[in-house]
Amino acid sequence: LGLFTFDDGSTPKALAAFSEAEIGLSASFQFNSQAVIEERPSDTKVDKNIMMTMEAKNCIQYQQFYTNCDRLMGTILNMKPVGTKNTAQVMIQRERLEVQKYNLNARITNILGKKEEMRQHKNLLEKANNAENVNEKYTGE
Repeated sequence: LGLFTFDDGSTPKALAAFSEAEIGLSASFQFNSQAVIEERPSDTKVDKNIMMTMEAKNCIQYQQFYTNCDRLMGTILNMKPVGTKNTAQVMIQRERLEVQKYNLNARITNILGKKEEMRQHKNLLEKANNAENVNEKYTGE
């Protein structure tokens, strides 16, 4: 179920994102929420030319908003219930995976630290061996 706000009358760009993510929508509703929250002066005179003004557009947006709200409620009331057992199982599995990921990251960090320590010991040993070889060739006078 998609609710697309700040509608400009064109196809919502978010529909393509839902499609690309392979997320199906049972219905979608577009409305211009900006028109609903827009401030309106209370002392504006009403005259016969009101349908020619910006206020008329806002009035139409109000009507579209409420029409879409009616359609939304109708869609929600007609939706079939969906069991949440699978969702709960997926959430439990996701939590287990997060814990495993955390533990693996800690182990990897520990192993990388030991690897670095071994590299440093190897370098020290090579330096010590090189120093012995240099002294081996030394002859006193």
